[in-house]
Amino acid sequence: MRYYEITITQSQANLSAGNKAFSPITFSTLNSSGLNNPSALKVEIDAFQTYYHQPSQHSFLRISGVSYDILKQGNNFNNANISIKVGMSKGLPFATPSQQGEIINGSIFQAFGNWQGNMVTLDLVILSFNTNILTPTNLSFTWDKGVSLETAIRTTLQNGFGTFDANGKRSAANVFGNLDARLIYTETQPYTYNSLQSFSYAMWNISKQIIPDPTYAGVGISAISSGFLLDDGTAPIAKTVQLQYQDLIGNVTWINTATIQTKLVMRGDITIGDYIKFPTYTPVNEVAGNNSQARNNPSFSGVFRVNKIRHVGNSRQADANSWVTILDCTVQNTPMEWYD
Repeated sequence: MRYYEITITQSQANLSAGNKAFSPITFSTLNSSGLNNPSALKVEIDAFQTYYHQPSQHSFLRISGVSYDILKQGNNFNNANISIKVGMSKGLPFATPSQQGEIINGSIFQAFGNWQGNMVTLDLVILSFNTNILTPTNLSFTWDKGVSLETAIRTTLQNGFGTFDANGKRSAANVFGNLDARLIYTETQPYTYNSLQSFSYAMWNISKQIIPDPTYAGVGISAISSGFLLDDGTAPIAKTVQLQYQDLIGNVTWINTATIQTKLVMRGDITIGDYIKFPTYTPVNEVAGNNSQARNNPSFSGVFRVNKIRHVGNSRQADANSWVTILDCTVQNTPMEWYD
């Protein structure tokens, strides 16, 4: 059975805007006993996970059949916190509940309540991290002489982002991952950035200047459910996911010289920076004009690095193609310019 769990909770930013407090709201395909609920609301999702220096749109979520009480005029979910978990639950022969996971722990940028005839929906535009996009972000970045870039980025993200509890007490953002130890500057460099995207692109660009090796991926900053992830492809491989045939939806496709795209049954246990390995003799599809003559092997093996993730689904549409996770993955030690 298809699984989702969506939880909307109050945030300090939402309260500060003058909105009334509301109790946590949860939508799930499981009932209170943990069993599949055949009456679960229809959910349509289009969620993105990628590095911030790469262009990407915001995530979108539509929940159909919500109660009128949720949509009443006094409720305002803008800037509220939202957690989204997806995957599969017990019920189908090849369903794997262990692949469930949280794909977004962020904030609602815009919320729209719609009521047309007998159709009642709640549409949400979602940011993958807890922030108010309408408030300018002042990211003060100071890279002291002799200090690693990893340390400087961690300090900036921890100071610039965080979460607030019900009492307004702030906790610094969690930052995970490691970067190449060679990223050390010879002089103290102070900068100020007004967005996470501009900051991320600057860090990627600076790291590529310090380490000009064409196979060096450069610093990537991405949001994961538990905070921020720093990754430049040089840290020891923390997790490699072995895919099975039943995980694949359709053929794997080469979409660029060093980039493949694969579509899987929706799952939340793979994140940016992870590595995946395909089953032996996985069939591959070629795209015209993408140097396919250099890859004439009808099947391939090896380990690929996850570069972009897109979760697309309609929980009530019956075909297998309507509840999927799409991965863009690169061959290890590939020049970033090939797929950026």
